[in-house]
Amino acid sequence: MKFSEIDLAAFYRASGEKPVFESRSSLESDDSDLAKSATRISTVIEVGELSYLCEETPFHSSRLSDSSAIKQLASFIPPEGPISCQSLQKVIQHDLQDDDVLSSSFLISIVLFTQETSLDRETLGLLSSFGYKRLFLTNTNIGKGPFFFSCNGMFRVFRLYPDTHDAFVTSVIPSLADRNTYQSISASAYGQRTKCVAVPSRLYFKRTKELPLAGIRLSVKDVFHLKGVVTTNGNRAYESLYGEQDVSSAAGQAAIDKGAIIVGKAITVEFAGAQEVEGDWADFRYPKNPRADGYLRATGSSVGSACGMATYPWLDGSLGSDCGESIRDPAVAFGVAGFRASHDGIQEKNTSVPCPRFQRTGYLTRDMKTLCDLTHHAVRRLFDDRESWRPKRVVTINEYASGRTDVDALFTKTAEKLTKFLGTELVKVSLEDTWECTKPIQTDKGFLSHYAKTFMTVVRKDYYDSGAKFREDYQRKFDAAPFVAQTTRYLWGGATEPPAEFEEALQKVKEHNEWFSKNIVDESTIMVIPRFSLDRRDEYLPRESLLLSFFPELDANLRSDPWKREWMVWDSNLHASIGGCPNLMMPIGQLLGFESDISQRQEVFPVTLAITGAHGTDLAILRLIHDFLAEHGPATGVQPGKSAYPDSMTF
Repeated sequence: MKFSEIDLAAFYRASGEKPVFESRSSLESDDSDLAKSATRISTVIEVGELSYLCEETPFHSSRLSDSSAIKQLASFIPPEGPISCQSLQKVIQHDLQDDDVLSSSFLISIVLFTQETSLDRETLGLLSSFGYKRLFLTNTNIGKGPFFFSCNGMFRVFRLYPDTHDAFVTSVIPSLADRNTYQSISASAYGQRTKCVAVPSRLYFKRTKELPLAGIRLSVKDVFHLKGVVTTNGNRAYESLYGEQDVSSAAGQAAIDKGAIIVGKAITVEFAGAQEVEGDWADFRYPKNPRADGYLRATGSSVGSACGMATYPWLDGSLGSDCGESIRDPAVAFGVAGFRASHDGIQEKNTSVPCPRFQRTGYLTRDMKTLCDLTHHAVRRLFDDRESWRPKRVVTINEYASGRTDVDALFTKTAEKLTKFLGTELVKVSLEDTWECTKPIQTDKGFLSHYAKTFMTVVRKDYYDSGAKFREDYQRKFDAAPFVAQTTRYLWGGATEPPAEFEEALQKVKEHNEWFSKNIVDESTIMVIPRFSLDRRDEYLPRESLLLSFFPELDANLRSDPWKREWMVWDSNLHASIGGCPNLMMPIGQLLGFESDISQRQEVFPVTLAITGAHGTDLAILRLIHDFLAEHGPATGVQPGKSAYPDSMTF
């Protein structure tokens, strides 16, 4: 490859009618010299006020300099034909606006992919007046975007963003030799105490029919293996036992195959379990929730995934997993979109997630369009999609009301708009009354009491069994038992329950699924309910426990001990968990009315609409809600940071 070089600085300094500039061929590339070079570059480079990571090996061996000094360069692809001032300026401005990695500081030297061998004086004068020093013309397309270059070749650029809210375990970048293999990188910048995440330029990627997710930046929950990277599973003992993985989990690989770029492993609770508050976290840092006063609880095992989506505008989506709530509860707490797809109970390939019976992969995003794209192209769908399907009936459950007047009012207003959009009506249903009239067996218990222990009885047994190989491998290697958090010890304790209780719970799962699909969400129905979360990150909150109301002196004891929390309860998430139904969490607005004892002022908090449908209606539900929000608002997506919506959209 040859580059025709023009010294724009010399052109700018010239005087007279015939400007003087130098035009020559750049240094030829020499792969043999590159192979022999002992120089390996892996460093943080500051360009202006921003920090970047330079890859350790060049993506292209063409040498545009005979110096080892690293310099910045920007590459553009102008329209075919003669290049004019206007066309070139439009291309440059467009790329600067579309990309957060390319900055004006890279425009010291530029490359133009063109069949032209020279530019007119007016265009050269424009480039010179902008302060560009060197111009290269080439007829070989090296791609567009920012690059570093030296005598060693040309290097791709990754911008470094500080992980201020502890959403990530590690940052990763794809290997140049194999885009299916990743490597962890460790970098800090900006004087931050936290690690940084490296993201590539969006201009490096072009979406095609074969690569519909090209350039989408994803984090991956750290229970999914990524080839070349260590999986922690939220536990240091697991991290120390197993090294770099030699295969990626099927769910992550599906996204990579469609062009998505993994930028890091998102932190997770231990073994995708139930570390709910800060006191539960023993091995890793508990992520911060940016919403409201910054100290709301960051709940659920896909907590790092949700944290990244609610905090960082440079992240497009995150792969998570969901057993009982692990995508959906974080989506609610962080005010982002989250989706658990239909499931048939079969474990997904090459995953380390526990409880495969109920476990399902899915995504968290800030907007419905990205969630639709990721689900369509990178989620294993197990049922024939009915993309044109529309529900004929919309139900809401009285027992799942939020308990706050303002939340229920916003939900009702939205639900009624949705039913009008669908040409139907909102039907309010009592779960207990329906159960009493249609329950499949003779029992004196109501629905919530009858199924209270079902989910956790099955999960605790499966959770213990899923960890068997890890415990055995660790004992064999270190001659000791591994450390696990107290919540994990509680979950593993399910193995001591009588086998008859486990078998009874399995029967109740089957029983529930038949009853629910017949009486609540049938083939033509969706269920909608309100969701919100205002729990604090530093509190221990026993689930649904009435003891604290009557015996406040027990408060400290209950809040400090996972064994004394009330786990055996039913909640609205569990219909989809054990029934395998698609379940979407989508923010529908925010309310002012949260009196923070930290900021000492009123704070806004997001409110979520939860939608459950029948098997196989996954894409139909996502597109339905996207179209509904596009027409009726408040928006098809949310913004990152303290507020999910602009202040003008607070209700």
